[in-house]
Amino acid sequence: MERNMENPTSRRHGVHPSAILIKMLVNTINNQPGLAIETTAIANLAENIAEYNIISRPHRLSAYGYSLIKEVRMKTSEDCAICKDIIEILALELPCDHKFHSDCIEKWFLSHSSCPNCRTNIDYY
Repeated sequence: MERNMENPTSRRHGVHPSAILIKMLVNTINNQPGLAIETTAIANLAENIAEYNIISRPHRLSAYGYSLIKEVRMKTSEDCAICKDIIEILALELPCDHKFHSDCIEKWFLSHSSCPNCRTNIDYY
């Protein structure tokens, strides 16, 4: 994705949420009488986050990636690599053949699109 150099805060999805929060903090500090705090550094941090995308957006699994996941019955007990507990009966199996508790992998996919074991990107499988 090319960065718009004329407006460093522009992104495909708008201004980064962290930059907005930092700017809100700066505005709150500026509106407090008697606060002796240097807000220039905070403002510069907000600009750097927006310009260089320091904090990246989470990569969530696409609908296509979810379509590749199968619910399987366990023949033998295995450990879930996320919570380290035993998977006894049902598991979700990724295309790379790794298995996890459904709750564990669903939480993982809120912010990742890869297998927690082998880091294979499920969206490009």
